Amino acid sequence: MPSCRCVPQRADELVIKCSCPDWSNPCKHVAAVYYLLAEEFDRDPFLLFHLRGIEREEMAQLIDAAPIAGAAKASIADDTAETLPTDIASFWRGTAITGSSTGGVTPPTSPAPVAKRLGGFPFWRGDEDFLDALAQAYQVATARGMEIYLPTLVP
Repeated sequence: MPSCRCVPQRADELVIKCSCPDWSNPCKHVAAVYYLLAEEFDRDPFLLFHLRGIEREEMAQLIDAAPIAGAAKASIADDTAETLPTDIASFWRGTAITGSSTGGVTPPTSPAPVAKRLGGFPFWRGDEDFLDALAQAYQVATARGMEIYLPTLVP
């Protein structure tokens, strides 16, 4: 995949220069450029990929070709799939949930699977690796979430 080195990957690669006598950083000229760039990214989010050397069609192909993390692609015609209950009251009481005692909620097999698939955060300022820090946070949040959730299922 081609990459344009004119776009910084880390914060320390971003060099800001302006010849105006203004002492503030960023000065009003650089801030205006930031606002214009943000406006263009809002107008066309694929512009960021274009600056990295990836065209819109190529990005669409990469997304289509990528497998869904942690999920099997289920067939729409799968008869074993459980349907949602039509009785709204039993749905909100949780009495319509069948299967395991947790209602099908299980902790992920690996922490932060989506973040790991996306890759490191380019402007991370922490001392620890971003994905390692996020994985630890996911493990703590998962444990706490299950502690809170499981007692709500006991009648």
